Amino acid sequence: MELINPRSLLFVANLLGMLCALVLWVQARSFPDDIEGLRDWAKAVFLIGCASGLASMRGILPDALTIIMASGMLLLGQFLLVIGLQRYSGKTPHWRPTLDAIGAVLIIITWLTYGTHNYQGRIFIMALAHIGFFSFGALLAWQAEPKGFGSRFLAATFLLVEVLRADYD
Repeated sequence: MELINPRSLLFVANLLGMLCALVLWVQARSFPDDIEGLRDWAKAVFLIGCASGLASMRGILPDALTIIMASGMLLLGQFLLVIGLQRYSGKTPHWRPTLDAIGAVLIIITWLTYGTHNYQGRIFIMALAHIGFFSFGALLAWQAEPKGFGSRFLAATFLLVEVLRADYD
């Protein structure tokens, strides 16, 4: 007998993620308009929560939803985290190159899911995408003004997530 059911744990984590998205959305509506990026972060957390929910339904829903769509939502959510950080830093986000790269990753994930049935390949491709997003996020956080504890702490958190992710993949 399992001590903790993984699907139940994911369900509770998704609910907490949706609550976090709601808090960010309320903050975006109540904070001054010159504080940009909060709406992007709210959308990102919502997409990541939905992706986790879809991934937890593996074996119940079709692979097109639980692998491919969940991977796409996760990557778009991580991209929106970076877009929000760019907007918060006063930089202009560039959507097209990254969206093209996400599309290419999803084509590869689809081929690895249905063409070769290569689980390790899917993990490797997604890990590379995560490394790219979190490394760029760490760089943006390090360069964010005002430079101080907050920006350094956020950059260190991005890097820590990457190290942990690489360790567990």
